[in-house]
Amino acid sequence: MYKVLIILFFFSTSSLLLNVVGESIIRRLVMQQVEEFEIRDDRSNLDLAQAQSSFNISDHKLIKFLSDVQKATKYIQHPLTSFSWGVCDTGSTQLAKINSLTLSPDPLPIPGTVSLSFDVELSSNVDAPLQASVTLKKKIGFIWIEVPCIDNLGSCTYNDICERLVGANCPQVFVDHNVPCKCPFPQGHFTIPVTDIPIKSGSVPSGAYKLELKLSVSSALVTCIDISFSIN
Repeated sequence: MYKVLIILFFFSTSSLLLNVVGESIIRRLVMQQVEEFEIRDDRSNLDLAQAQSSFNISDHKLIKFLSDVQKATKYIQHPLTSFSWGVCDTGSTQLAKINSLTLSPDPLPIPGTVSLSFDVELSSNVDAPLQASVTLKKKIGFIWIEVPCIDNLGSCTYNDICERLVGANCPQVFVDHNVPCKCPFPQGHFTIPVTDIPIKSGSVPSGAYKLELKLSVSSALVTCIDISFSIN
C-alpha cells in the first residue's frame, strides 16, 4: 500500500513540476519574442498613410508578432478549441442582450469564407463615447498567453470606438437588415441570418484564441462577451 502511495505521489509531483517548468519555458519564449519585436519595432519606419490606404492584415505588426511566436514555439503542439461564446460579468446589468451568435466553419479559414449570424436586443440608445476593452489570448501548448496591444490591435483599450467607426462602410447584409454598424446605436432588436462573409485580408497564424470584449458607456455596461475560436 505504501509503495502504491509513493508511486502516485511521485507521478503527481513529477507532472506538476513538468507543467510548471513547461509553462515557464513557454512564457519565457513568448516574452523573448515580445522584447525582440519591440526592439525591431523601434527601428522600423512605417508609412501609416500607405498602410491605411491599402490595409492587409498580414502586414499588421500584431500578425507579424504572432507569426514570430508561432515560429519560436513550432515544436510545441498547439491544440485547437471549438467555437463557443458566453456572457461575462453576469453580475452586472447589461444594455445589450445577446440571444444567439454563430460563427462557422470550425475552425475558421482565414483567408476564406466564414458564416455569421446573431440576434441582439438593445434596451436603450448607445452613443459616444463608447469605451471598449479587448482581451485577446492565444493558446501556446497547454497555457493561454495574453496577446499584447500592438498598433491598436490585440489586448487594447479604446476610449471611444465611435470615433473609429465614423468612416466605416456598413456591410451590405447589415444595410439589408437595418442593423447599424456605427454610432449612434438605437434601441431595438437586431438580427442577421446566417450569412457568408468572404475574408480576403490575408492570413492569420493558426491556433486557438480567446476574446473578451467589454463595451460600456459612462458607468453603464453595454455588453461583456467571451468568445473562443480556432483559426486554421
